Amino acid sequence: MNFESSASLSKAQLGLLQSMSNAAMEGGIWIDRSKTVDTLAIGCMDDRFWSIFTGLQKNGTTIALRNGGAMVSEMIGEIDLILQQFPTISSINVYTHEDCGAMGYCYKVLTGQVEATTELDKRVVSHMKKRLESVQELTDIASIDLKDLERYNSEFKKGILDAYFAGRVNVPDAELIKKGDLALRPEWHAPNDHKDAVILFTPPTNVFTPEQISVMGLGEEKKRAYQVKRTTLFNALPDIALAHQLRIPELRILSFGSDDAERVSNRVVTLRRLAKDAKDTAFLKDMKVSPVYFEEGLKRLQRYEGIPANDQVRRLLHSK
Repeated sequence: MNFESSASLSKAQLGLLQSMSNAAMEGGIWIDRSKTVDTLAIGCMDDRFWSIFTGLQKNGTTIALRNGGAMVSEMIGEIDLILQQFPTISSINVYTHEDCGAMGYCYKVLTGQVEATTELDKRVVSHMKKRLESVQELTDIASIDLKDLERYNSEFKKGILDAYFAGRVNVPDAELIKKGDLALRPEWHAPNDHKDAVILFTPPTNVFTPEQISVMGLGEEKKRAYQVKRTTLFNALPDIALAHQLRIPELRILSFGSDDAERVSNRVVTLRRLAKDAKDTAFLKDMKVSPVYFEEGLKRLQRYEGIPANDQVRRLLHSK
């Protein structure tokens, strides 16, 4: 199908549709193989990060992984598999940020303001504490400054990646994004209240889809999106647990392609079963778990991008 025949669409719209049509699911990644991937980007699932990753993915050369706190230590296996699957990747870039909920929590525990209660809390904090104990100039962890903790966090992430992947790919210093460079939360958002948020579980992808609003239409719903981009449901469970602790009430599993419905349905069924049968995932009982299939996402994408919702566009997207 020739996209160039769609004279009513802009160059940007044509590029987006072409990339979506080319994409297929491979090894847990929704990938457009017509693009040469040279970068793996790792970042936090924070809702304000969507603008950063939208910019990174516009040219189709970057695959993004996202989890709570950009915890690279929990992604080593996935990173290794992606590097094997895409030998053209030459760089792993990590993006941390100021005003990070995970770092803010670690700071409060380390300085004695609150006590870690759940196993997830203890694991996150103990990981940071172990890393901090290796910092020579730091003599008293309890007196650490939050900005120093954020800086150390970035350095630790680079160090972990260097230990595993130096010599295979370039690992630049992790970039600490200033709070002012993150996307602004909307005016209707109630500070420190996550009832207006959902967590989106999506496959990593190199396909440019403006991250939160265009795929899901969340702006119309007045909901903010925390995005987890992991290759498997098992890998995503700790991040979903973190979202539950933040009291995010809803989890949506996204279908990115017209042939992706079965995978999404199976994941929803699995999560509902885990809510009933497994002690460690009983928290899922408190979350609404729902699929978002490709046609629904496409309609919202078309509205946001100004793409006409007609049969021609649908034929373009469904012609593999």
